[in-house]
Amino acid sequence: MTNIGDVFANLADTGEPPLISQLARASWLAGAAKSAVSLGICDKLSGRKETAEWMAKELGANPLHTEEMMNSCVAAGLLVKTGNEFQNSEESDKYLVKGKPTYYGEAFTYLSSLGSLFDQVDTAMLSGEEMSHEDEFESEEAEAAYWTHYMLAMDQWGGRMQEDMLLDNVDLTGKKTFLDVGCGSGVYTRAVCKKYPDLKGILFDQEKALPLAVSLVKEAGMSDQISTLAGDYHTDSFGSGYDAVLFSGALIQEPGDAQILLLKKAFESMNSGGIVIIQDIFKIGPYTETSPKIALESLVAAVFFGGSGGVVSGDETEGFLAEAGFTSPTQIPLPGVYSIVTAVKP
Repeated sequence: MTNIGDVFANLADTGEPPLISQLARASWLAGAAKSAVSLGICDKLSGRKETAEWMAKELGANPLHTEEMMNSCVAAGLLVKTGNEFQNSEESDKYLVKGKPTYYGEAFTYLSSLGSLFDQVDTAMLSGEEMSHEDEFESEEAEAAYWTHYMLAMDQWGGRMQEDMLLDNVDLTGKKTFLDVGCGSGVYTRAVCKKYPDLKGILFDQEKALPLAVSLVKEAGMSDQISTLAGDYHTDSFGSGYDAVLFSGALIQEPGDAQILLLKKAFESMNSGGIVIIQDIFKIGPYTETSPKIALESLVAAVFFGGSGGVVSGDETEGFLAEAGFTSPTQIPLPGVYSIVTAVKP
């Protein structure tokens, strides 16, 4: 299996600054890979070996451009070339072929699309304004397409990477009601409700974000177990009577004072003995403010999604929870992008 470090090592020319030249060209690889996924190259090569000429005909594309694109995908580790024929690598065949249960293409293309926003960080720093890519759409259709793409990306990301860690580290035995604040695709609610058949899940998010979640719940045959509640979590009520409340990837977008307010709303909505679960990117254990995933995700949260959020430590989150009224905090460092902090309503 190709290691990205090995790929990067070959991006520097002799005499160039090794690290700097690799960083300069890293976006080339990501851009080529994103284009290949968008074109469906891995889909078309599933279970077969073909030439670039064949692929160009399939795509209706320029033959020379197609061959150079496919050679670049070999360099990136997505394809394997034997003679003049190309085939998927083991990893791309598993994760980048539509229809396979492990398909990760929506998540890949969404995450890689953020690269263009990183080119604007300098402007955001000097202006102090967020550089969100969600605010302006050319049409309602474009906005709907964005939300579908985004939600599918988060569903794939959560379903492939995080849901098992959530289920393995949080015990919901005996709980009857589960509120998922800022639910996105509802991937975690579907997972916990599948594990706990007596649990009733409630998906809370903006009205425009809920249609895909509803369709995925229906597809999973869980419409009787999972319902929805549309609203703005800053201004609208969460309801009441919950035994568990989940914030997954939501609080990172908020400054500390806003996190406390949201946790207070959760506290007020919960039954005594209920558990609040914060699943997010934290500075916990080996993950510090300069760890690559922490530093970049914190930059994304601060610059692109509100202009005032960022990654906080587990200890800071414990302080937020205590101010909201919760007790018995527990920090759970995990090997994925997200870790977990829980607490209990007395």
